[in-house]
Amino acid sequence: MPVKLVIAGSRGVFPSIGEIDIEVAKLPLPWDGAGEFPEAYRRVVSHVVDGYADGGDYAGRLWADARGIPAINEPITDEDVRRWGKFLAPKMRNRRMSEVGDVGIVWWDGKSNGTTDFVARMVLR
Repeated sequence: MPVKLVIAGSRGVFPSIGEIDIEVAKLPLPWDGAGEFPEAYRRVVSHVVDGYADGGDYAGRLWADARGIPAINEPITDEDVRRWGKFLAPKMRNRRMSEVGDVGIVWWDGKSNGTTDFVARMVLR
């Protein structure tokens, strides 16, 4: 069954297409019978979910485009800011991403609170 893969990360981290390929191939997904990489990515990953931000999220969109996989963008919206305020709006976006995605790959710069929040949400769901 194809999965929705979240590719996200800190704004100052920019993994390459090749680096993302390596990490995606390590995921415990149903690769058997999916064929050779990179064609297997399209058979196993139905969508890439990203937070529509710079850095790791942007790299995820580039990877999805390079691999012919549709992207689901979950940006922080004006409505999020109005409803939740500037502090909680990113956390609500992270919640949406964790609810939409089945599995994730995250690049962390070692200090981003937003990335830490997202990882916690994926782990605790």
